[in-house]
Amino acid sequence: MGGTDLAGVNPASVTCVRQGGKIDIGSGSTGGAQQALAVVMTDEATPKVESLALVVDGNALSVANNMGAQVGSANVAVDGKTYTITGQAQGADLKNPMAGMITKDFSIKVTCG
Repeated sequence: MGGTDLAGVNPASVTCVRQGGKIDIGSGSTGGAQQALAVVMTDEATPKVESLALVVDGNALSVANNMGAQVGSANVAVDGKTYTITGQAQGADLKNPMAGMITKDFSIKVTCG
């Protein structure tokens, strides 16, 4: 987020599973931090993000593109087994949910075996 690693998420804890035409990427928090990552994208030559959820710094953020309803945006670049997902996630500040929607830029890089 914002060009920095997601504190509280250990890169070694990130999982990447290919199954049923989808690629599922996920990670939970470590050390008591309230950070998390979950991505579902299509498993094809040019993958498309179907859903993405981030919890970072007290913000619950997402990207979704289901049945014509779109929240945020995401693009996927593939280099061998490495996927770089970039875009903008939208959501709410959990500490101040009445403040309205917020938008954050993100970049996620993961290698799937």
